[in-house]
Amino acid sequence: HEGMITLKDLRRVPPTIIPVFFDAFMNLSRFVEHESRTSCLQRQLAQLSMRALPKTSFEDVIQMRIEFLASLPNPWSEFADLEYAALLNDHEQTEQNYDEAAAADSSVDVAAA
Repeated sequence: HEGMITLKDLRRVPPTIIPVFFDAFMNLSRFVEHESRTSCLQRQLAQLSMRALPKTSFEDVIQMRIEFLASLPNPWSEFADLEYAALLNDHEQTEQNYDEAAAADSSVDVAAA
């Protein structure tokens, strides 16, 4: 099976990499999102290290990097925030449509009278 991906190959992929792996084949925009998030995070960590290294010990820089990573929102929180914003947007759109329909109904009633 040279040149082919098998189930055995998929089972060897670390669980944290599986979403990125499948997005590479199934959802290109999400794959690009994974890649850009990773590269952005790497740049931020590099900048943090470069600013701190000349005057800070290596152990302290490692601790700063750990604290920085711990301060980032986890993917579940990001997902929940996005879904909540979408839910609010849908609710507002439904209310606006209802208000417009009610206004149209009242103008039809006035015209008929």
